[in-house]
Amino acid sequence: MCLPVPKLVSTLRLSSCRLHDKLSEPEPESKSSFLLSLPAELILQICRHLPLECKASLALANRRLYHTIGSSVWKELSCPYPPNFWIRSSRSFFLRRLQRDKPDEQLYICYRCLCFHSRMDPTPRIVKRSWTQNCQVGFPWCYSEYSTGIREIYSQLNNHRDQVATPRVYEDEISSPVRGEYALTYGYNSKDLFMLRKYILRAKRIRYEKYFMVPSSFLRTSNLEICPHIAFGYDYVKGDGSINDALHEYYLKQAKSFKEVDPDQKKRGEWCPEPFTGFVCESCWLDIEIHFVGLGNMDVRISVWQHLGEFKVKPSPSRSIVCMGHLRVLVNVQRKQRVESFRTKSLRAGSLQPGTVKRAWEDLPVEEKGHDALF
Repeated sequence: MCLPVPKLVSTLRLSSCRLHDKLSEPEPESKSSFLLSLPAELILQICRHLPLECKASLALANRRLYHTIGSSVWKELSCPYPPNFWIRSSRSFFLRRLQRDKPDEQLYICYRCLCFHSRMDPTPRIVKRSWTQNCQVGFPWCYSEYSTGIREIYSQLNNHRDQVATPRVYEDEISSPVRGEYALTYGYNSKDLFMLRKYILRAKRIRYEKYFMVPSSFLRTSNLEICPHIAFGYDYVKGDGSINDALHEYYLKQAKSFKEVDPDQKKRGEWCPEPFTGFVCESCWLDIEIHFVGLGNMDVRISVWQHLGEFKVKPSPSRSIVCMGHLRVLVNVQRKQRVESFRTKSLRAGSLQPGTVKRAWEDLPVEEKGHDALF
């Protein structure tokens, strides 16, 4: 399954309009805003200073804005051969906004084809124009070990506990927009399925050699998507509560800590930034931990622990036949006490707490979870 931007946009545009002839009807005064009261020429001038993804979002906000700026925006977004890297990036940022507004667990953004693919489709239709430059603007993308791993791991939820395959590791390299490696695997207990993802992103030493550590802006350059609600990228606003905003505050805190370190300790390379922890996604039930390696190394190591769900429950009979000589007697079967699920236990605290999913992964039996040698 593949949903290019033009088709998706046209679907969203018409979703709020039941009939085409109602598009010309005036909107209620309660929905009017100061922006709509401005002349069309002034709106166009304002849009010239906005990023492409912001203009696209603005065009979908109102029918008048759509007719005023929509045609030029879709022309840029739907360009068969995007002239530069930033237009491709803007298209990915716009897809992320659509994904947040209309979340669908069955779809994921391919940062090579720049469209939505079905998570469970092993052979998605590739948008051929994306192969002309062979330039990915983020991660993940289709036809990779990552997409194969995600598909096969999620498919385990359709099995009963005793039908789960032996955990394996899916790993490969990331080539663009930054270089790195990734590995993902899964583990399980009697009821729940978990997944562990690890990434190593390698910054260019020549670019950051004067920094005391790899800056948080490097992660935004990677345009790496962790889940529909968490992604590293430049499509954020300071103070929006996203992981990019939290990383910026974390970096300022580490800079203050670095200034207080003894100079001799710096020369010996003994100082190391604290790990970035405490950020969770309650919608996707995942926990993130990021290690910025200090002086002398340009690696950023990301670990993501996620609870995917519960296995199917086998229907158990309420009665059983017992043979007593020549007699066959029906007896009631004593049901086993039902094991409480991970999410039920976690919600006793009111919400998902940082480190909860990580500890659950560490408590899994060694033989029932995969192991990778990434770090």
